[in-house]
Amino acid sequence: MGSSVSASKVVDKASIVTALNGLGLTEENLKKEVEDELLEFMLKANAMPINLEVSSTFSEIIENVGQTVLEEAAERAEVLLELVNGNLSEELRAKLISLLTSDVADVLALIYESAGGDPSEVYVELANMGTLEEKARAAVATFAKVLLDSVRKEM
Repeated sequence: MGSSVSASKVVDKASIVTALNGLGLTEENLKKEVEDELLEFMLKANAMPINLEVSSTFSEIIENVGQTVLEEAAERAEVLLELVNGNLSEELRAKLISLLTSDVADVLALIYESAGGDPSEVYVELANMGTLEEKARAAVATFAKVLLDSVRKEM
């Protein structure tokens, strides 16, 4: 994410955009800002998202999963990218990457299940990725893509 905006703040902004949209007020500049920040998040992951089609709008995801859960997953995804790109002991780095990847995957599974999908598909898709880092990057890219797609569907 840009140096001034955290991942959880993007979830906040997306929530505001969808709430305003629900009231019949379109805030194009804020919507574009949210889309740009989620696209930047996907690019920072430097990976292709797994194939996960979620039909839900952003407000439906908030209703089914909860804003706090999304904000916490966004924060974990952001930390996960720092770990994948950072310099820690290999053992600690691998443990943290694995834990945070699981956290992000759990939220993806929750979103996917709430949209009528089989949550095990999330875990199978990620298990089919190569290295731990590839799994982590794909989880982050998928999380950002699911949120981006849901914000776009809202509009």
